[in-house]
Amino acid sequence: TSSRALRVLDAPIMGGGDEMVTLYRGTTRLDALEAGQNQVFDMSRILKHQELAGHPANRQGIFLTSQRSTADYYADLAGTQGRGLGPGVVEVQIPRSQFDDLVRRYGIDVEVPVPRSPLPGQTETLIPTQAADEFNSLIRILTGE
Repeated sequence: TSSRALRVLDAPIMGGGDEMVTLYRGTTRLDALEAGQNQVFDMSRILKHQELAGHPANRQGIFLTSQRSTADYYADLAGTQGRGLGPGVVEVQIPRSQFDDLVRRYGIDVEVPVPRSPLPGQTETLIPTQAADEFNSLIRILTGE
């Protein structure tokens, strides 16, 4: 399995008492460290990888899950053979009220079964490309390595 989350202690505190939603993204260690440092997901890089992998337009965006084990699985795939410095997991927090508003506005399906899942019970939440900038503006990233 991939390495575990490293919390970025100087990240801004958000939510003002609002319950936080925690989601994870399995990726490479390099992408995880960059996301943590910049406090945003690099959509141009994500889309480039997804286009190269043949993702259809309706399956492009920021893939997240509430399941750490699912994120670990996809991190292991992304970082195979040391690619991108190996596996990495990004932990994301977003205030519940802002997440719920985003979900309603963009019709986001939350924690649905992964299509053709290699392991039973895996779930995903896909933040579509058109919602990515707004999502990036609302989140706090606790990076993984």
